[in-house]
Amino acid sequence: VGAADDFERSNVVYTVQIGAFVKIVKTGTYDTSSGLFNHRFDEGYNRFFSGVFSTVEEANAHMMQMKNDGYRDAFVLGLEGTKRFLPE
Repeated sequence: VGAADDFERSNVVYTVQIGAFVKIVKTGTYDTSSGLFNHRFDEGYNRFFSGVFSTVEEANAHMMQMKNDGYRDAFVLGLEGTKRFLPE
């Protein structure tokens, strides 16, 4: 599963959101995060994600690793194109 190109598709994927900013983020802020990608949504937030997974279980396991790595506010998010949702 790709990362940035998934915003153009209608398939559902799961990712771990690690940050959301209105202001420009300094380059290198999230260098150590694996599978990092970001997208600026229409509401103006530039959201940073780590990993793209086909199941919630895979995303949850990655989220736990991200939390262990210091990303305390990391959470799993579902994406269907640019539509975001919290998995059930």
